Order: sequence, then C-alpha cells, then structure tokens
Amino acid sequence: TGAPSIPQPSRSGISERHLRCHSLSTSEFDFNRTPALSPRQLRLVQRLKSGNHLRSVKLHSFDVYDTVLTRRVAVPADLFPVMGEQLRTTGLIQDSSVDFAAKRSRAEVSARQTAPDGEARLNEMYAKLAEAYGWNETQTQQAMEIELRVESENTQAVPGMAVIVQRARANGSRVMFLSDMYLPAAFIAELLRREKILVEGDELIVSSQQRQSKHDGQMFQMIRAKHPEIKEWRHTGDNPRADVEMPRRHGINAQLETHCVLTAHERFVRGAEQPGGGWCSQYAAAMKLARLEGWELQNHQQTIWEFGVNVAGPLWFGFAEWCLDEALKRGIKRLYFVARDGQIFHKVASEIARQRGIPVECRYLYGSRQAWHLPGLAQLDETAFKWIFDRQRYLTAEQVFKRVGLEPKFFKTELDAIGILEAGWTTDLSTEQAERLRGLFHTPRMLEAVQQQVATARSLALRYMQQEGVLGGTPYALVDIGWHGNMQRSFGALLRAEESRKSLPVTGMYFGLQRQPFDTALDQYVSYWPGTPSASSELRNLNVALLEMMAAADHGTVLGYREDVGAFKPILDGDRNETALVWGLELLQSAVLKFTTAWLGFTPLTLDCRAEFQSLSRQVLLKFIAAPTASEADAWAQFPHSGEQIERHKENIAPALSLREAILLVAKPGRRLAGWWPEGSQARQFNVVLALFLRWKKTKLRFNRST
Repeated sequence: TGAPSIPQPSRSGISERHLRCHSLSTSEFDFNRTPALSPRQLRLVQRLKSGNHLRSVKLHSFDVYDTVLTRRVAVPADLFPVMGEQLRTTGLIQDSSVDFAAKRSRAEVSARQTAPDGEARLNEMYAKLAEAYGWNETQTQQAMEIELRVESENTQAVPGMAVIVQRARANGSRVMFLSDMYLPAAFIAELLRREKILVEGDELIVSSQQRQSKHDGQMFQMIRAKHPEIKEWRHTGDNPRADVEMPRRHGINAQLETHCVLTAHERFVRGAEQPGGGWCSQYAAAMKLARLEGWELQNHQQTIWEFGVNVAGPLWFGFAEWCLDEALKRGIKRLYFVARDGQIFHKVASEIARQRGIPVECRYLYGSRQAWHLPGLAQLDETAFKWIFDRQRYLTAEQVFKRVGLEPKFFKTELDAIGILEAGWTTDLSTEQAERLRGLFHTPRMLEAVQQQVATARSLALRYMQQEGVLGGTPYALVDIGWHGNMQRSFGALLRAEESRKSLPVTGMYFGLQRQPFDTALDQYVSYWPGTPSASSELRNLNVALLEMMAAADHGTVLGYREDVGAFKPILDGDRNETALVWGLELLQSAVLKFTTAWLGFTPLTLDCRAEFQSLSRQVLLKFIAAPTASEADAWAQFPHSGEQIERHKENIAPALSLREAILLVAKPGRRLAGWWPEGSQARQFNVVLALFLRWKKTKLRFNRST
C-alpha cells in the first residue's frame, strides 16, 4: 500500500505521476506492454525496471500480535471459550464453551492441512466448523462475525509500542507490519488504525492473504523481491524462529521483543489447563497488561514494577476487595485504614469503591503502636510492661523511655543510680539492667511522669479521633495488616477510657492474625488469611517482615498527635520515608495501583470466584517467598527494614552469606536479623548450609500442616 518514491525525469514523457494515475506502483508496472518509446524513454523504462533509479530505503518491520497488539487473555486460544459462550447465547451451538474451544482448535489444524503452504484463512476454518455443527451459509457467517467481534473487543495496543513505531518513522524508516495470522488483513488493519499504530503510508502483510509466512521465510523473500530499493532492514517480533531466525537468514537485522511473554507468576496464575480461558486467564492478562505499562523501566526499577503488578498488586487487591465485601455484609459504612501499612490498602480500596460504586467510605487514619499504646494505658500492669519492655532483637533505655513519651535525660540521676549510664542509653540492656529499669517505673516520680504523658497523649488522641469522625456514631471498622491485634486493643482502651464510651464497639479487619485474639461483645477481630489448620500454620511461619515492606508508607512512623491552629494532626517521625522512597516505594505503589485499574477493567467476579482469586494471589505470595529469583531477592535486600516500634536501626533482610555466617545464623537464632529471609539470601548467593537449613524448614512446615 504505498508506492516507492520515484524521482521526476527531466525531459521524458513518463513520470512518477503518470504511473500513479493508473494506480500502479513500479513493481506492478508491466514493462513488457509499453507503447513505442523514444530511446531516451526506453532508457528510463529500463532504469525503472531494474530499480537502479531508486534511492536507498530504510525499512523497519514489526510483527503484529504480542509485539504491537496483544489480547486481554493470557494466551490467544483462551479466547475460544469466550466465543463459545457467545455462540451458545445465540443458539448456534449446544456444546459447552470448553467443547467448542477444542473443536475450534481442531478446525484450525484441519484447515491448515489443506490450505496452500499451510496458511489457512478464517473462512476456511469456519467451513470446517460448519461441517461439524451443520451450519448453513448464514449461520457460518454469523459465527465468524462473533469471533471477529470477540477478537476486536479483547485486543489492545501493547503499551509503549506506538511510541517505538513512531520513533522508527522519525528515524526515516518506512514502516511495515507482518503477521502470520488467519484473520483478514482488513480486520487487522482496522485494529492497528484504531490503536493509532498503523498510519497512511505504512504497509500490512498477512500470511493468510499472501499464502506466505514469516515462519518459513517466504514472506521476507517476497518483500525483498517486491522492494529491491530496501537497503537497510530491521525487524522486531516476539517469535524466536519467525521473527529472528528466519529474517536473519535473509540478511535482516532482527530483534526479539519478549515483553508480552508471560512471566513465571503469570504462567502460574493462568495454569496449565488446555483449553484454558475464564477468569484465571483474565487474571494473568491483567498482570501482563499492567506489567507492560512499565515498558521503559530497566534493572532494579523493572524488578520492582514487575513484582508490584505480579505479586503485591493482586495480593493487596484481594485483601482490599475482601474488606469492602465484609463491610457490606456487616453493615459497616466506613473503613479506617490505619497508618502506615494501611496506606496502600486505602489507595486500592478507594479505587475499587469508586469504580464499582460501593457505598463504603474509605479513610486513612494516622495511628501506630506508639500513638495508641501510650494513651490506651489504664495502669502500669503486667500487660503494659509487656509492651514497654518488649525486646525484639535488642532493648535499650532510649526505646523504653520513648515508648512512654519520655526522654532519659530527664531521669539521668535515677538511671545513674541503677547503673545505666548515659553512654549506655542506646546499647542493648542486659536482663538484669532491664529488671532494674522496670523497678524504676514503680517510683513516685516515674509513675507521675508516665501518668501525665498518658493523660496528655489521650486527650490529643481523642480529639484527633473526634475530628476524623471515629466518635460520630457511623458504623466503622479498622483495617490493618495485623499479626496480634494489639493495636486494636489499645485503640479500644483509648476510646473507652471515659465512662460515656464504655460500650463503644471496635471491629478490626486484618490481612492476617498469627494469634487469634479473643472476640468479645464489643471487639471483633476478622482475618482475611484463612483460619484452617494448614493455612494458619503457613501464616505463623510467614516472613511478615516482607509483607510489612510490601505495605510500606511514604511517611515516617506516627509518634502521637498535636494541635495546629484548631486542627489535630499526627506527629510523624519524618514527613517522608526517605530510605523507602529512594529504594523505589513510589514505583511499587504505582505498580500496585496499575494492576488495580487493569483488573477493574474486567467484569467483576462472582463471590465464589472472588474467593478463588484471593486464594490464588496468596499462593503467588507463598511461591515468591519460598523461591524468589535472584533479581527479586537483590531488590528486597536493598530495602532497609526495621522491626522496631520507633525505627532507628535498619537491616538487610536477605544478606548474601559466607559459609561461616550461614553456620552462625542457622546454629544461633539469636544472631539472626529481624525478618531474616533465608530464601532470599540463598537466591542471591548459593550456600550449602542454607540449602540444608531450608530443606529442614520445608520438612518441618509440611509436618506442622499435617498435624
């Protein structure tokens, strides 16, 4: 479609315009049927015939499907069951959609066996189906139109490819699209135009129309013969044989484009069932389509993006969707997503509620262990001391004082008296030192100071809650990542500290609860992670540090609340979570939201299928934790993690270990890093000690599930 440029001869009777007025290109002009010409005119015709007059032309050809266009299913054949459902609706078949998919595949094979050069056309395939179903000509045409409609509705541009094609044009290349495809060329051209990829002057060649394919190289040979003016030719496509091996045999610079190839996570989600289709295929397609939006990213950023759309996005979508379903079921009108883990949950749930018109209000509530435990203290009893002196990897005097809102410098004399000198305020306390410090909390001065901090913190927290509508009477629930429900208990104690609110109920929705708190008449603890014995065992052994990192927020820890010109605001340990942002947190959250919008573009699942989707997304998480790729492990090893309530010490959860380091960590659990991820360490650098340790760990987990 587009004749090559022919220079105007200066003094001849034949011009490019003369040839074009007969709608012929130079390759179509019949040089053997010319009228009587002068010697000069004959020389011009010979130049036209040989092609020596043509300037050197650059060509960039592109494969079509899964290079510049892609489908909204995991693999092309997954569209056949969709077609089958529509054919059943119209009464053209009585078969199940799966049976039709099998017959459609067989019809294609049969048509190729009898077609010239094996390049069958769609109407030839439907002639075979007509024999199988007893269709007349009208019914056959109707069925074929249904396939074309399904193809059209489920085809879109590969993100970024329109830009790449335009760059080729801008670099002076003629653009051509080549497709080994049974669909009509006019239909494919319309799709390419609709997606703003094919423009005037481009050419489209389809194997079924030409009866020549890329796969055997004949299409490239035909183009060479038709366009001898092409001196530089570059081809881009996704098939190693048809788009790389064969063009290179013909002297073409070929580039393999693999962006549309499914990742391991996408293949797992789609499953191995043949014929496939259904929501699993669409789930994998949503992962793929969202992943393709990050087409320009490289290396570390590409790994973060791919993880966000393949693992974190579906996981957080499933949880947020479940929260909204639970809210509707329980008559809850408002969900408070608690900082900081709740930030990404809030964004995902808000988008789901907005696009689906769900009448549940989603709000972000600033809170933390530090912000709620202190104002929720009723007295310094054993429960309070368990939190105040909670030893994670270590415990320092500074940590203890900060948990009750105090500074150790104001108690220097008392600390000196019990042998905890200023130089040691930030070092790990011995068991004996911790006991002496605990005794200090029973002194009148310390008790009074703590009580004052509790009263101040409680007043500010309650006024913040009042401002945010927590005390307004609207039925609500808290949403958090979970583990033990301690924050909800402190939140409830804070709200019910006054007699007028003694009967105020609090419901919490959690991604998972490693230990199920006791429900009461007022407090309900609801877990998204299933409570079956095997699932509970998985959760108890889950590396929750990874989940907390996946749900990191872009701001610092909430330390408490303050009044600011009549409004109540959180006190943050930094307005920006700099280390996480430098790592790529914004990119991760963008990827999660990109999957959210991609999946919302599909028809919502039924409640039963929704539960299966959520289960599958959890399985993807478990597979990732158990067997990360080296690039995934490297990426998360660069994320600085802290398990402290007030984060001061950041650690690498997946260090590459020497043999000696591995022996120490395996033999002495106390030396292990907070949230150590041995599978990640192993993926980064193989270690025989870790291999044995992980095998033992897997065996132990399997035994726990069975018991």
